[in-house]
Amino acid sequence: MNLDKETVEAIIAGLLFAVSLIIYFLIKNEIKNRQKILEKLEDQRLALAERLDEAFRHIGQVNIQIQEVKSIFSEFKKYPKSKGDFKSILKNFAQKVLSMVDVDWVLFRIVDLENLKTLKEYSQARGGSVLLKSAIENSALVYRADFKEYTILNSGQENLSIKAFCVLPKKEIKQEARILISAIASQLEMMFLIFTPAYLMNEHDIKQS
Repeated sequence: MNLDKETVEAIIAGLLFAVSLIIYFLIKNEIKNRQKILEKLEDQRLALAERLDEAFRHIGQVNIQIQEVKSIFSEFKKYPKSKGDFKSILKNFAQKVLSMVDVDWVLFRIVDLENLKTLKEYSQARGGSVLLKSAIENSALVYRADFKEYTILNSGQENLSIKAFCVLPKKEIKQEARILISAIASQLEMMFLIFTPAYLMNEHDIKQS
């Protein structure tokens, strides 16, 4: 079949148009796919940036906590040697807790885990606030009873014969403050263990003199 020149040119033009159209749609589809990939990468970048910001914020909070702990304990240049020294430490720790948590009062209690007796107790109220509304049994503290009126925090030490508890009115307390108060309770245990034999020795010396 012989085709004239115009017909051949028209067929070739049609084929070229069809090929161009196919290429156009292929390129357009590829662009859409690339855009989706770019959007996904951008979402991942934003998520990563958010996680990094969160990590840096956490690191900053940890550094602040470390500095707070250092500031709490660096005030004590010597270990307690008398009841007055130990009471000053208790008073200072109570003031620290009241400065961290907006509550009316704070109570520290050191309990002998073997016989559940109170070894030492100290409380401090803000202004004319009233302290405990009802008594708290040591067994409830040691065995972690669920208190409706109080928030109970204690040290993380599990290998000592004593335990220091910090009792506060019921309130939502931030994790950072909980960590610091637990650190205070741990330090209070150490101070008590150091103070007790020193105090007993002084009492013995007085009796012998």
